[in-house]
Amino acid sequence: MKNFGIIYCGYNTEEYVLDSIEPFLKQKNHVVSAVSVPFAEYKEIDNIHDNTTEILRELVNQKKLKYLVDSPKYISEAEARNLALDHLKKYNLDYIWIVDSDEFYTEDD
Repeated sequence: MKNFGIIYCGYNTEEYVLDSIEPFLKQKNHVVSAVSVPFAEYKEIDNIHDNTTEILRELVNQKKLKYLVDSPKYISEAEARNLALDHLKKYNLDYIWIVDSDEFYTEDD
């Protein structure tokens, strides 16, 4: 069986973040590392205060999600994803998949 690392990016998506991430959390051969930070390119317009980060943090506390990058704020999207990737490098993975929280997949996907 192949092992998958998922870099899951979610910010300002509290109304559907759980539906989006759930198929990945159910898989035994998936390690999910999430990113939930406001990206630098949105610093001037960021006035969003939803609970996406808290929802993802609770999944870490429940041991469903392996890792969460929730700081530092206002780094580039690439830098944030690289922080999540650094964590995934600790595992013996065959593939790494980048998923945004506004993407929805089934367990079959």
